[in-house]
Amino acid sequence: MLGVLCWAVAFTTAGRTLTDPISGAIARMADPVLVAAAAVFAVNYAHDGFSSGVVAQQWSSGERGAAAALVDSRVTEGLVGGTSILSQTLLGLALALYALAMLRSGEHSRVLCSVGIVGTLGWFAGGAALFLRLPGVSFEILLPFVGLATVWVLGVGVALLRRGFRGPRTEPA
Repeated sequence: MLGVLCWAVAFTTAGRTLTDPISGAIARMADPVLVAAAAVFAVNYAHDGFSSGVVAQQWSSGERGAAAALVDSRVTEGLVGGTSILSQTLLGLALALYALAMLRSGEHSRVLCSVGIVGTLGWFAGGAALFLRLPGVSFEILLPFVGLATVWVLGVGVALLRRGFRGPRTEPA
């Protein structure tokens, strides 16, 4: 959860450094999507950790019978699964917009940005397919794309840190 919150802070900040006006506008469009994704992600994990524990505690203490606990756990699983898939879809979309903005700006490596676009669009498409409950689609479809997108995020972080240590670019007169 902390990682997604860090991404939200980092990408909303990094998007403001793009000098190309259209790239900056694309990044600003991604900002609310990423903030919403981070919020849904945080609520999902809080709900998962709290609600599942409450149901388990009620069952183990005898406060709730096995049949009722099973029904409650299935409802909780459905709610947590739905919000999880929504957050995954929104994260993929937001990060795809940032990758597109960075590619368009010309300020970042085309290879790095292309890796980001492939990973994040796959993340978004896989999340959307899961959200739509398309037949034959399982959560595992996200794994290679999320992995690729995570490598891209790491690459972006390294590139931005290196740029920050070099200081501001000055154009020759």
